[in-house]
Amino acid sequence: MRLRTLFDDPELGLRLLAGREELDREIRWVYTTDLRDPRRYLTGGELVLSGLMWRDGPEDSDAFVAALAEAGVAALVAGTARLGSTPRDLVNACRRRRVPLLELPVTVSFNSVSDRVILDVVAERSTPSRGRGPLVSAVADGADTGDLARLVASEWGTGCLIMSTMDRLVAEAGMTEELTAPARRMMIDAYLRASRAPVFVEPESESAMTVFGVGNADEARVADWFVAIPGAHEVDSAMVAELGTALALVRSRLDEGRRVAAQAVGTVLRLVTEGNGTQPEINAQLAALGHDTARPAWVVAAEVSDGPALTERMLAELAAALDLPAITGRTDDEVFAVLRAPDDPVAVLTELRRRVQALDPALGNATVSMGVSAAVPVNALRGAIEEARHARLLARHRLDRGARSTDSGSRSACVVDGSEIATHQLLLAAVPDTVQESFRRRLLRDLQDYDAEHQSDLINTLAVFLETACSWSRAASRLHVHVNTLRYRIKRVEEITGRDLGRFGDRVDLYLALELG
Repeated sequence: MRLRTLFDDPELGLRLLAGREELDREIRWVYTTDLRDPRRYLTGGELVLSGLMWRDGPEDSDAFVAALAEAGVAALVAGTARLGSTPRDLVNACRRRRVPLLELPVTVSFNSVSDRVILDVVAERSTPSRGRGPLVSAVADGADTGDLARLVASEWGTGCLIMSTMDRLVAEAGMTEELTAPARRMMIDAYLRASRAPVFVEPESESAMTVFGVGNADEARVADWFVAIPGAHEVDSAMVAELGTALALVRSRLDEGRRVAAQAVGTVLRLVTEGNGTQPEINAQLAALGHDTARPAWVVAAEVSDGPALTERMLAELAAALDLPAITGRTDDEVFAVLRAPDDPVAVLTELRRRVQALDPALGNATVSMGVSAAVPVNALRGAIEEARHARLLARHRLDRGARSTDSGSRSACVVDGSEIATHQLLLAAVPDTVQESFRRRLLRDLQDYDAEHQSDLINTLAVFLETACSWSRAASRLHVHVNTLRYRIKRVEEITGRDLGRFGDRVDLYLALELG
């Protein structure tokens, strides 16, 4: 799709402010952002939509446009709802960097632009010989996921399930029997582990299912939707591509609505954390966003290493899967969800952990860290936000150390609840990595060098001795050595480190150094 096609669409009413000579640029995709530097999420050819939330002053414009130019975007579309008009400094920066700039009227939503790009770029690319198929045309006419499931069931002559990787049934049609929880989890696991689609689940069984994804192949699958149909079928690739395009369009609408709402939620979160809003004002804004202020609230802080936009989508999917009304937003790059506290927090927290940690097979190099506060009344929201933030930092620390939490075998996803943050690990998580490494090396370097040179095991001996509360008999038993041998080893540890393990302070220092290893 060429930029000129978008500019010439009278329904969008775009006004060209810079780059008339660049109107023949090809648009590869559309991306909405208010990050100051979105380069890591751009691959080139995107139409970037921005509400200019990143701009605090004229100096910000050049840095933002420089990032877009370096990424090779097709153009920038500026929304004017926040500032009223496009700043002159942004226009000048786009001219200098040769980034086409278009202004969107305040009466037209980013969603309208996203829909047009997805329909014209993806639909034609996915089904060039057939043009716009019935599924994409249906979405263009306002169809939702339920309508798509019914169309698939009718056109393909089979049942159809649309599910999320958070174990949420998005839509279904034509299914003769309800899938059991184990069957759903088997499908999710098969999809998450698959390197390509379709995936055949139990192909020789009467309950066989064919599963194929419709998510973004460039992202971790933490918030993907996938489609499952009964039986083992070699599904027509063009039909799958069209369904993927149709669902991508539906999701773009949801994401746009969530993005707009997230800005308002972020404003409320800043009022709470900075102490700038009165409680009646905060309550009124939360109620306007759909949160029941009469009920206790849960706060979840989350980070997906692939970026805040994906984190917001994951939290929205998770809340929907747990059937908990939620509002999601961010302050800077921290993403929070304020949920209605469940009646049984322990059971729901257990289920939340299961669903997040089940994503592990698909995360690859990505990670998910999450912190959950205790349930609090709305007037204690500030403390709950801090508690969730600190719990997330502890989850991040555990993942960075490659440690397995007590409730999880996952090395890529970790959930920590507020009850766990009264621990030295929280303090360690808040210390910069360079300071941690310096502390650890200063206390343990000579001991590590001695072990390497003499093929000894003094580091492990020290760890076991401290873990058993310096009990000679228990430590010797765990190490399978005589107590006198243990005493000799501990004496060597003291000589090499210059620390006295009879002193509590030295024990604490060495224990913390080992924790940082």
